[in-house]
Amino acid sequence: MPLKFDQVRCSVDDLELSADFSLADGAVVGITGPDSGELQLLAELASGAIPPNEGAVERGSIFMAGPSFLSGDPEAVSWWVEAALQSEARILAIGPAFALTPPGFRTAALRELHLRARAGRLVLLVSQDLDLLERSTDEVLVIEDGEIAGCGDPCETIGAYRERIAEELRGVSDASEVDVQRHGDQRARIVAFELRGADGQPTASLKSGEETTVVACVRFEAPVEDPVFGILIR
Repeated sequence: MPLKFDQVRCSVDDLELSADFSLADGAVVGITGPDSGELQLLAELASGAIPPNEGAVERGSIFMAGPSFLSGDPEAVSWWVEAALQSEARILAIGPAFALTPPGFRTAALRELHLRARAGRLVLLVSQDLDLLERSTDEVLVIEDGEIAGCGDPCETIGAYRERIAEELRGVSDASEVDVQRHGDQRARIVAFELRGADGQPTASLKSGEETTVVACVRFEAPVEDPVFGILIR
């Protein structure tokens, strides 16, 4: 195994991580989770930059595209990703800032990373872009609350992760005053809104295909004939 976490426990400042897993070569493995600090900690344990408090990390040679974890400079990130592609290391690790690179570069780099994996390397793609990981990895590992919460097929693992996120959000609503960038002629303002699920109860998330109702409180500052309200769903 090019990378194995054997009963690893590590604590750094307010971060704690427990991990016990092994990753085989010949694959592009996505690593994700809600806490970027935990993702960074796992990457540094994998690289040997931080030793574990307990357990051991067994690894082959590894190249960490450093700025892809920390930098906000797309040019620096691109340079380090290119350096990773030129490396002979058995493990290539690319961080979340990879998402800052131009789409064309990213597509070409992913193609090259897959070629490296098919040639027998292990590629670690650390990202919180779930769509990217679903499309571009062979396996996904999810870190939540300092533990490995899921590992396996990208669609199944990320699907379960999304479901957990949605369940946490359900029942949570925010009908406070809306304070966002305004458009239009300012004759009317949406001052509050509420999203309701199929059961008619306030919610902050919806399942695919679920019937929903949006209730908005609007204050008109001047007469408006035939008002039109637009809703953008992301």
